[in-house]
Amino acid sequence: YIPPLVCDFSGTASVLFSLPVLSLFYCPASCTQPISECDEIREMHDTFVFFSIFGEVKAIMGSDEEFLEEAETLIRKNDDAELIFIIGTPVPAIVGSDLVYMAAQLQNKIEKPILSIPTAGFESYYSGVYQTLILLAKTFLSAQKKDLNQINLIGYTPLSLGYESNLDEFILALESEGIKVRGLPRNTRTLEEFRELSAASLNIVLTHESIGLAQYMEKNFDIPYIAGLPIGRSGLMNLLEKIGNEFGRTFRIPAKSSSEEKYQNIKKALVIGEPLFASSLAQCLKEDFGLERVIPISAQEQERKLKKSYNDSSLDEVQYISEEIKLKEFVENFRPDAIFGDPMYKKFLPMKESQYIEIPHVGLSGRLYKDMPVAFVGEHGYNWIKEQLNLNAK
Repeated sequence: YIPPLVCDFSGTASVLFSLPVLSLFYCPASCTQPISECDEIREMHDTFVFFSIFGEVKAIMGSDEEFLEEAETLIRKNDDAELIFIIGTPVPAIVGSDLVYMAAQLQNKIEKPILSIPTAGFESYYSGVYQTLILLAKTFLSAQKKDLNQINLIGYTPLSLGYESNLDEFILALESEGIKVRGLPRNTRTLEEFRELSAASLNIVLTHESIGLAQYMEKNFDIPYIAGLPIGRSGLMNLLEKIGNEFGRTFRIPAKSSSEEKYQNIKKALVIGEPLFASSLAQCLKEDFGLERVIPISAQEQERKLKKSYNDSSLDEVQYISEEIKLKEFVENFRPDAIFGDPMYKKFLPMKESQYIEIPHVGLSGRLYKDMPVAFVGEHGYNWIKEQLNLNAK
C-alpha cells in the first residue's frame, strides 16, 4: 500500500545538508537519485554531493581504488568543504568494502577531517540521522564554558518536520526573551558553529531520532534536555514554561487554551507520523481541542540503533505498528473520528465515518506533498488545526 520510509543514507545526507561537508556516496549513481528527486525538498545546489558511477561489474566486485582516486581529486577541487564524509550505500555493504579503511587512506593525503558512516540503505532515515548526529558530536564537540542564554534546537531535518520555517514562531518566542538559539541549519553552517553546541545550557529535542544526541550531550557536557514540539497553543505554552523553569526565569507565555474548542463529532483520534511529532500533536489535540482520546502511532517499528531513545518519557504513549494489515485492523477496531497523517495513509486505511486531516511526512512521501500548506507550532499551528477540523467537520 505505502512505500517504506526514506533510507538511512538519505537521513545522513539530510543532516549534513547545510554543513560545509563534501558528501561522497560510494554507489553506482542510482543510489543518490532518490535523494535529489524524492527525499530532499531543499535545493540540491546548496550542498556538496558526489557519487561514483560504476558499471555492472564494478558495482558487483567493488572499485575501492578508483573511488579513492576520484575522491582525492574532487576534495582538492572543493576548498570550501571543511569536512569530508564517505557515506555507505548497499554497494559497499554487499561487496564488503571497508569504509573506515578508505577514510584512513584518504586522511593520509588530505589535511581536512574525513569521516565515514556505515549506512547501507537497509534501515530507515531515523537510523541515519541518529548515527550521523552521534558521529559528529563525538568528533567535534568538547566541553566548554556554558552560555547561560543559549538553547540548542536539535534533530531538525525536513524528513520529519518539513520546512524549517515551520519553527519560526517558536524561535521568535525564544529570541524575544533574549535567548540565543542554535542547532538549526540556518545557524549551523560551519564546523565552528557546530562546535558551539556544547556551550548550550539546554537542548530542545525536536525529533525522536535526536534523543540519542541529547543523551550523549547530557552525559558528556552536563546539558539537560527537554523532548517535545511546541504544537498548538498548549504545546508552545507548556514548552516555554519548562524552559523557564530550567533557566530559573519566567517567560512571557501566551494564554493557554482552556479546551473551549469542543467538537461533538470528534472524540477519538489517531495521529500517525514520526513518534515525537505524533506524541506532541496528540497532546495538543487533547489540551487545545478537548478530544477525549488521542493515540499517537508510528508506522515504523522501533529502530535497533535507537533502542535507548525509546525509553524517553516523551514517547510513552506512542504505539508502534509497522505492518500495514495490523495498522488497518487497529483503525477498524479503534474507530477514530479523525485521523491525522500523511496523505499516503489515506489511500488504504478504512475511513468509514472518520475525517482525515493530511499532514505530509516528507520521510514517507518525499516531495509529493511538499507544497501543501501546513502549520503546527504555536498560534499558527492552533489556527491551522482548528481550520482543518472545521473544514472536515462540514
